[in-house]
Amino acid sequence: YYDPGTFGISISRGGDSWLMRRGLSRDVKLGQAWQAPVVLTEYGISPRLEDAPVYIGKLYAVMDKLLLSGTFWEASMSDLIWNLEDTSLFEPGGSLRPGTPSLDRPYPRAVAGTIHRFCFQPESGRLELGWTEAPAISAPTEIYLPARVYGPSPWVELNPGADYTFDPDTRILTIVPLHQAAQRRLVITPQEKPL
Repeated sequence: YYDPGTFGISISRGGDSWLMRRGLSRDVKLGQAWQAPVVLTEYGISPRLEDAPVYIGKLYAVMDKLLLSGTFWEASMSDLIWNLEDTSLFEPGGSLRPGTPSLDRPYPRAVAGTIHRFCFQPESGRLELGWTEAPAISAPTEIYLPARVYGPSPWVELNPGADYTFDPDTRILTIVPLHQAAQRRLVITPQEKPL
């Protein structure tokens, strides 16, 4: 997915959430018809652009609302700019380009059931995940929590409660399944109990 306005097609100024939702909703409908998850195989913007983090934030908000995931184009350390596109996350020497940290965000890596809500607020670091747990799934639910947002010990609120662990090295929060059909809700905030 590439936003038409951002990439020079003059139907908008670019970064319009309604246009992103409209464009991506077709993929969601196809996934629903096929009863399959949808993965955007390519999306991106040059991290050198000043408004790249804002654009990426808007796109991720739409992807979260539609429960989509995807792969950013591109992550190379080559001196050669392919196809005149300067979209790599890295400089040729391997350092991160400006704007790249906005891509290091939390996400559900594996869920023991079906997600019905996922929302991350970059400004506050608040994450919400709602899912219907499937009793037949014995594997845990895993959430990636980046250090730049959550520090060494995020605040975790889980309902209904269950055992969970957080590994500060891998940055993975692991939630033990209840082994019964249940509506689960998870709220995570950085390091302190939310008001």
